[in-house]
Amino acid sequence: MIARLLFAFIVISLWCSDMIQGMGTYKYIMQSMAGCSGPEYADSESPLKNVVFKKINRTTQTISFDLEWKRPIDNTLGATLKAEKLSNGGGGHMAVPFIPLMVDPCNILLKNFRNHWVDFTTNMGVPEPEKCPIPPGNYSLKNLVFNTEYSQQNSFPIVGRFLYRTTIIDLKTKKIITCVETITEHAKL
Repeated sequence: MIARLLFAFIVISLWCSDMIQGMGTYKYIMQSMAGCSGPEYADSESPLKNVVFKKINRTTQTISFDLEWKRPIDNTLGATLKAEKLSNGGGGHMAVPFIPLMVDPCNILLKNFRNHWVDFTTNMGVPEPEKCPIPPGNYSLKNLVFNTEYSQQNSFPIVGRFLYRTTIIDLKTKKIITCVETITEHAKL
């Protein structure tokens, strides 16, 4: 579910000719997800806590985490999604902003990805998952089952290992509220 949300946001611009593979069937494998690492994220207002993955089988896992929202998720917040192609050595060599600043992420997700967003917020324990804004509070996602691997026809024509970083910020102060990193492998079948 979380992987699908992240992929749904990605609008690919073609970076480098060595990554471009053309249209066809692609496999996406989510390898990890965690709060963002690095000193710039150390003071985030609402970091992910207690992130736990449990493997069910080769392609299915559960995810659990806790999150304390100290403010409403409303039109005072914005979200961005950046991607970084990772080299074989693990370090990134190119960061690309996929989604520029998106104002009022709750309403955008509710409008454009309603079923996924309502499912996600329901599982987080949001009191009224079909409404925005989401009120401040302590939320926990417990054992949400999701596919870590799936294939899609005529999908993003790139291959490699990518780090996706989703950041939610205060629009006025630019302070980071929360940040999530996901590493995903893209392969052409």
